Amino acid sequence: MAAGVTTVGNGPDSNGQNARDEHGRKLKLSRGPQDGAVVRLSGIHGDGPLLLAEGPETGLSVWRATGYETWVTLGSMAKAELPISRKIVVCADDDPPAHDFKQGGAVRRLKQALRDWRRDGRDVVKATPYAQHRGDKSDFNDVIQAAGVDAVQVRIEWALSPEFAAPSRVSVEQARDTRDQVTKRFFAVQSTWHPPAKDDTAPIPPPVHMLKLDTGAGKSDAARRQGASMLARMRAAGDDRTLAIAVPTHRLGDEQAAAFETVLEANPSYSGHGRDSAAGVA
Repeated sequence: MAAGVTTVGNGPDSNGQNARDEHGRKLKLSRGPQDGAVVRLSGIHGDGPLLLAEGPETGLSVWRATGYETWVTLGSMAKAELPISRKIVVCADDDPPAHDFKQGGAVRRLKQALRDWRRDGRDVVKATPYAQHRGDKSDFNDVIQAAGVDAVQVRIEWALSPEFAAPSRVSVEQARDTRDQVTKRFFAVQSTWHPPAKDDTAPIPPPVHMLKLDTGAGKSDAARRQGASMLARMRAAGDDRTLAIAVPTHRLGDEQAAAFETVLEANPSYSGHGRDSAAGVA
């Protein structure tokens, strides 16, 4: 497949070619500058949104499923020059999360681009291939092959009208299992992060995890347990950094400190490091 590429002014800029080898692997060749240039697929809905996709497979998939005008970048979507006057749907791949230092660069760049576009007054929403994030680098082309055009259309329309989506709820047991997995992963990642040097031109931001749970699901308790475990490992390795737990009042601070002491006393595996760990909490 060959495609002409244009700039935001609709002038010719470069061209791209796409094929597959005998094993089905994608082969791509692009000629000319790519930054800010797109392949334009005309829509059949004159007043519909503009879809932005990365790569011809993803672009053709969302275009086929919706009939909306689609712009396809041959490089990073974060570099696209978007119009101000259109509703825009960014059709993102299911890439590894931003806190993945090695593989999360694409998500970090796209998040920054979304902030920049919105700051400049653009009406931009993001559509993802699945309701539950997988982080396996799959895209809308994988969705259309596995589940058909309707599955792709549902995801695009949900991004345009999220208020019509029913909230996703799970059992208490599943929620607690997810809670423990997420908090454990956060503290494992956090313990390896260090503030960037002043002359670092590409600093890695501190890891941030978000988990939506009902009140009383044990978020604070899970954080204390994993925090105590992390501090014990850090002290054993000679790391004397401090764990800061932010609370809105002094009374809650006293409660957190007492609860942290209880965690240490209830876990013999922290023996020898428990008091040192408690001293590392601010």
